[in-house]
Amino acid sequence: MIRPFKLKEQITHSHNPYIHKCCACIHLRIGSVISCLIWMGLSLYFAVLSFQGKSRNGAALYIFGTINLILAGIALGSLFPIYLKSVTGLRSASQILWVAIIVYVVDLIINVIVFSVNKTQYIHWCVSSNFVRLDSIFTELQLPIQQTSTNNTTATSPSYNMSKMDFYNCSRTWEDELKFLILTHVVMGCLYAYWALSIFSYYIKIRYEMRTEMLREMTRMQPMMGAMIPPPQGGPIIPNADIML
Repeated sequence: MIRPFKLKEQITHSHNPYIHKCCACIHLRIGSVISCLIWMGLSLYFAVLSFQGKSRNGAALYIFGTINLILAGIALGSLFPIYLKSVTGLRSASQILWVAIIVYVVDLIINVIVFSVNKTQYIHWCVSSNFVRLDSIFTELQLPIQQTSTNNTTATSPSYNMSKMDFYNCSRTWEDELKFLILTHVVMGCLYAYWALSIFSYYIKIRYEMRTEMLREMTRMQPMMGAMIPPPQGGPIIPNADIML
């Protein structure tokens, strides 16, 4: 729970060093700016890779790229309230960031599930693509080939029929890619969540600083307001008396 306390004559909103400062060593305002810039760069990089379409599942990549474009735009827009120290802007940016991160994490989970379910299709695609490359190598080396005829058409293939077996270790490749996919998504999800938490923490800090400054101004103005109040007219009121002295 974030609570304000006094540290070295300054109002600090948390005892936790990772919330009090970005990465426990960087001022929250500077850390928030750095986080937004890195966030924007990573999101644009992933968006470009996704829109290149170098995968069998193009729809999932396009959705992932679109989400990263939205995240890049939100990170860019968050720089303005950070620079202006706008409490309302920081609150809105923080809320939008958390919603975008939830959507991002849900999309990552769906991608992992789809990839793990389509193991057979992945292995078939891996074996087929590698077989085509190996076929071209055999052709260049002029290795023995066999003729096959189907529907009055003649095709050539290597004498070694490796298109129907896991000669290319595709099953192991699928397992490695699945582990790497899960690890990458967990790291990116935690990193994005901490960056959003840093921006939210900066919003809380600015809000407490503004509230503390308002209380100080009100305390400073109280003696002046007391001097401006006119003294009461007339004398003291005597109980059970008919006149005021």
